[in-house]
Amino acid sequence: MKISVKNRAAIGQRSVRLVALTLCLITALPFTPFARQKSGQAYAIKGAQIVTVSGQVISSGNIIFRNGLITAVGANANIPADARVIDGSGLTVYPGLIDAFTNLGLPEPQNQQQAGGGRGANQQAQIVAALTGQQQGDPLQGKRPELMVTDELKPGGTAIENERNIGVTTALAVPRDGIFSGQSAVIDLNGDSVQQMVVKSPVGMHLTFNTVRGFGGGYPGSLMGVIAYMRQKFYDAQHYQLELATYERNKRGVRRPDTDNSLAALQPVIKRDEPVIFSADSEKQIRRAINIADEFNLKMIVAGGTQAQNVTDLLKEKKIPVLVSLNFPKSRAGAEESDDTETLRDLRDRAAAPKNPAALAKAGVKFAFYSGGLANPSDMFTAVNQAIENGLSKEDALRAMTLSPAEILGVSDQIGSIETGKIANLVITNGDIFARGTQVRYLFIDGEPVDVKRAETPQRQGGNRPGGQGAGRQGGQSEGQQGLNVSGQWNLSVAAPTGAIDVVAIIRQDGENISGNTTSPLGEAQISGGKISGNQVTFAVNVTAGADSFTATFKGIVEGNTIKGTVDTPQGAMDFTGTRQRPPSN
Repeated sequence: MKISVKNRAAIGQRSVRLVALTLCLITALPFTPFARQKSGQAYAIKGAQIVTVSGQVISSGNIIFRNGLITAVGANANIPADARVIDGSGLTVYPGLIDAFTNLGLPEPQNQQQAGGGRGANQQAQIVAALTGQQQGDPLQGKRPELMVTDELKPGGTAIENERNIGVTTALAVPRDGIFSGQSAVIDLNGDSVQQMVVKSPVGMHLTFNTVRGFGGGYPGSLMGVIAYMRQKFYDAQHYQLELATYERNKRGVRRPDTDNSLAALQPVIKRDEPVIFSADSEKQIRRAINIADEFNLKMIVAGGTQAQNVTDLLKEKKIPVLVSLNFPKSRAGAEESDDTETLRDLRDRAAAPKNPAALAKAGVKFAFYSGGLANPSDMFTAVNQAIENGLSKEDALRAMTLSPAEILGVSDQIGSIETGKIANLVITNGDIFARGTQVRYLFIDGEPVDVKRAETPQRQGGNRPGGQGAGRQGGQSEGQQGLNVSGQWNLSVAAPTGAIDVVAIIRQDGENISGNTTSPLGEAQISGGKISGNQVTFAVNVTAGADSFTATFKGIVEGNTIKGTVDTPQGAMDFTGTRQRPPSN
């Protein structure tokens, strides 16, 4: 409708007031996303096996969805005349999988170059501190409780695409680093804008036990210091709450409290309206986190939970759910021969990790799975199959990747199962989703079809690990034996918290075995335990800098003269990329 100049003059002031009022109301509303509105196109999946998760499996039925929402599910659900029909014969429909703790959609850590670009002892100290968890400088690493992950999210990217290819439609996006890392959001892995991606924000306040020990780091410079810092922050939040309440009761004659964004962000936490999500792996860390939650009456979720099976009674009693990492502990050097270099605790954790989910399920502790920085997202299924082999039922495994994370993260009324009224996040496969050789045939996110790349080789490797026997086998012969050659000079860049670390790797290959050496700001180190399996490369370097030493395990996917993957360090997994500068030499 066009408005004449005369009419605009007549209603101008009233329109300005209306627009201003509308903007005020919009900005005052919380960020509560909903299923995106489509053009009205209806879709129907006809005659497929439907695994609803929340109810009985429908051996042959129809699913209809329109405008991003499921409108009908059942053996005889009517298909609208205008629906685009997908023949589901021989296919199985599952709820979209949920990765319950990720950095998906977040930019890589900024490269924080030192003044003058020096590579001396100070830089070595920074790198060692970051890789071993002994961060120095600001313990919050620039992060505060008020940080919203939605302020950092970027749509698209290879990492998101790789997860979609295996059927993941939704993830919890978590801010990186810091004691109080900030607040997370549940996002759907499709959309041209952050507003289109977000299902719920905020979800929880994230805390870690990161310290700044050594190398001149300040307070809190120890684990006890970190715990004291956390407790003081919550005490300050309680005091801030009292100040605000006192001022609201009687503003006259009372000094207005200073605004504190960090303490304001903690108000929903101390009121139990928002959970704290503690990253805690060991039994001691989990117990410390529970003690803090009890002291301040916080609603709590554990993330990591490597040794959660040791405290199942306590977790069950306090109704604390666990987000379980599928990046199970591995040999430090990436090879079985390294057992004699590992501690007894390392060996126990490695043996116990696949048994952890079954123990939680048996104890009645609610849990969900997440990828934990795996270089290849399809390795999630490898780990899940290991858990199934160690006593976890397939039903509980599927629930841990669908409805359970939705319940834990507070979005089960929107996603996690196939039910009328829920968001149409669906993954359609040509078989059992956990079976070797199963592929994703169709994927819908918010009711919108999303392209997926089908793997040329089977995605599921049963209980095999990358580099293990049987991984990537075709006709009894691996790609490494068929001619993949990774020999040469590789220039790698590791995305560490201190910034990018440049590593030059000289790799020599003998069949499926890798040897060589690396050069970095930490000096030269020998490659050990190197293996090729399919197009996956795994090797370790044992680094010593001064009195500190640690093992970094590289796991990457090779495509021609490029490689991309993660480095496992005592501080966790870090992304790396690289290119081959010199081709293989004879």
